[in-house]
Amino acid sequence: MVEEDGEEAYEVETILDSKNTRWGIRYLVKWTGYGPEHNSWQSADECSGAEEEIAEFHSKHPDKPGNPSKATTPPQKKRRTYNRSLFPAYFFRDSRKEPLTTGVDTTLPDELTCARTTRLSL
Repeated sequence: MVEEDGEEAYEVETILDSKNTRWGIRYLVKWTGYGPEHNSWQSADECSGAEEEIAEFHSKHPDKPGNPSKATTPPQKKRRTYNRSLFPAYFFRDSRKEPLTTGVDTTLPDELTCARTTRLSL
């Protein structure tokens, strides 16, 4: 045990293992002056003073989690594809770019549209 800034601090002898958990990377720490029954899993933040031991551990075990030289970007999400013959054409239209039509074809002249009715005089 070492005194740092008036607080008790334990000294890391070596890092034995690492693992990924839902809380992040954790290291199995062997403490200086303590037996194997006192080895404990510590988060990477709690091992802030043991950068040399962590670097040594990753140089011996480069495939273990937490290796900064092996950091990878998360995989890109695959785009879902659809068979266009199974869905109507409006299914693939992006509503933000082009609004859906109302059902009345406004490109036809007025006399040909169904929306306009004329009275026949008899």
